[in-house]
Amino acid sequence: MENELNEILVHELVHMIQLNSGYKFRKKEPEKSYKYYTQKHELEAQIAGFKRRARIENKPFEELLRNWLKKYVHR
Repeated sequence: MENELNEILVHELVHMIQLNSGYKFRKKEPEKSYKYYTQKHELEAQIAGFKRRARIENKPFEELLRNWLKKYVHR
């Protein structure tokens, strides 16, 4: 749970950094999951969160990504 929280915090911090550096977010988020999760800003934040968690857990990035995809396949 703590590691997942670390991942989420880093993810959201990246969004704050993006916003502060002038990134233009869409006014309306895509409704379809695939379109939402494949947006440039979302991919950047997801990757940063997974990398942080991989360092903390000493696990391969790819393993964490695959586990996330299995857990959230409905998204």
